[in-house]
Amino acid sequence: KFSEIPNMKINVNVFSSATVLASSKGKILDFNHFAEVIFDYKKEEVIGKNVKILMNSFDSKNHHNYMSKYRKTNKRSLIGAPRVVFGETKYGKKLKLLLCLGEYFQND
Repeated sequence: KFSEIPNMKINVNVFSSATVLASSKGKILDFNHFAEVIFDYKKEEVIGKNVKILMNSFDSKNHHNYMSKYRKTNKRSLIGAPRVVFGETKYGKKLKLLLCLGEYFQND
């Protein structure tokens, strides 16, 4: 079930790479130290914002469509398939990133 997962108990600080935890609608729920270093944002600046603030302009503009398609079809085109993407820091610096998406389902 897709939800905001208010009682989630995942600790992103145990991961040794930049880790961003987001809801099914793209809302940033957690952001670890490595993500702070790479993207130049403090955790407090991004919590509650849409994950597209970390993306290049093309992907940022299309992210809502990607997420809507996934929620409608449940087709996993990116989940579990690492790929190179381009991100952007708080200051507009372009980044080449290896994106690895996973998903988490909460039992009600």
